[in-house]
This record gives sequence, C-alpha cells and structure tokens, in this order.
Amino acid sequence: MAINIGATGSAGRFIGGGAGVVRDTQLKFYVDPFKYSCWTGETDSSMIDLSGWGNDVTVVNGARTRTNGWWSFDGTNDFAYRALDSDFQFGTTTDFSIQLWYYNLGGDSYDFGLIQQGPFTAAKGTTVDGWNLWYDQSLEKMFLKMGPSSLAHSDSVDWHTAEWINIAVVADRSANTKFYKDGVLVDTYSASSTSLNASGTSSQFVIGGTQTNVTSTSAVSNDFNGYMGQILIYVTALTENEIRQNFNQYRGIYNV
Repeated sequence: MAINIGATGSAGRFIGGGAGVVRDTQLKFYVDPFKYSCWTGETDSSMIDLSGWGNDVTVVNGARTRTNGWWSFDGTNDFAYRALDSDFQFGTTTDFSIQLWYYNLGGDSYDFGLIQQGPFTAAKGTTVDGWNLWYDQSLEKMFLKMGPSSLAHSDSVDWHTAEWINIAVVADRSANTKFYKDGVLVDTYSASSTSLNASGTSSQFVIGGTQTNVTSTSAVSNDFNGYMGQILIYVTALTENEIRQNFNQYRGIYNV
C-alpha cells in the first residue's frame, strides 16, 4: 500500500508501491534506469525498453553511466538513439502522451532537448517533420512541436530549475494539448492538432538532445545536461488521473 506523508494532493512525500505505472498495449516505450532489467550491463551500450514492444535504444558518449539509479547526461553529446520507428510516428490523428523525470544541471541559460522523433531545420529552427519536446531558454518555455509549423507550449512555468521535475505532455489530436508538471495540469493549448503531421520520416528517435536532418549516431544539438529517470510514451491520451498515477509511482524516489 502506498502512503502519502504530509499534506494531500501534490504536497507531502509519497511512499510505497501504489498502483504501478499505467500499463496496456498503448504503452510503446518504457525505460526505468532504477531497474537492472533495463540495462544490459553497468556500462553496456543499450537501454532495454520494458514496454514489451522491443523499442530498445543505443546509448553513446557516456550516457550509459548509471549514477545513483538514474541516467546521466553531461551536456556534451551524451544521448540515446533508435533508428526511425513506426511506433513513434503519430500522423495527424493519433493521440499520444509523453511523461518523464529529469533534473537540469545546465542552469537557465541554455536550450535543451529532452526527446524527439523529428529533426529541426537548424539547431533552433522549425521541425522538418515528426515531433520533439525541448526547452527554449530565451522564451523560458517548454515546447512540443509537431510538423514544420506546429507549436504547443506551456507558459509561466519554471522548467529549468535544478530539481527533479516530472513533465507530462498529452496530445489529444482532435481537442487540445495539455502540459503537466509534477502531476498537476499547468497549461492547456486549446486547439486541434489534426492538421499537424507528427510522423517523423527523416530522423531517428533521440533522447537527450535534438538533431537536424542528419541522423548522427555521435552528436546532437541542444544537449541535455543533467539526469533522467523513467520515460514513458503512449499512443493514447492519458487522463489526468493516469498522469497522476504515473507521477505517484516514483515521486518518493525523487523526494517530490
């Protein structure tokens, strides 16, 4: 049984197993660096996908380091990649959800990419195709981009602080895109995205930075400097209760 110590809601400290992460056939990617089953070895070059869909990723340039149970990125071309994969091509109508834990060590003066399957035209340009989730320091916003002119963003939320943050982005393609921070809804971009093509066809799947049209296995731009924890990607629009369930499952580990 899970116990919330202290205040209810988003305060206090959640201890215990809870209901586990939301698991069904719509969960396409699930890595948990706290689980040895996710690693082929302490310093091996693969991170094993626990969703059951076999979407393992290759980790390079030191991102394979397992530090205190989380995934370490030093901000200098540490990243993970997977060849172009149809499981992450969301077209114009497929709902999808991304939820992950991260800790930014780079401060508030740099852009950083968290996850993408859709390259930029330049290091900070529009998206060629597909989608990506990244932070723009000049605007102090977290962006979800879909296609060349797509934009869904959260406003007036601090995403760069040096602390553990759980971000979730839910794209209900016919209705809206919602941003959650630490299990709480913080912004809704109220517009349909059915005209926006989120099927990356010219890049690989990348964690820890962004890439341009090239599909490099050795370098990224907007390098992430910090730690990452659990990452989950679904091909469905999670409900607020499901976002909260995933957040509660791990918040005790991060003392959030």
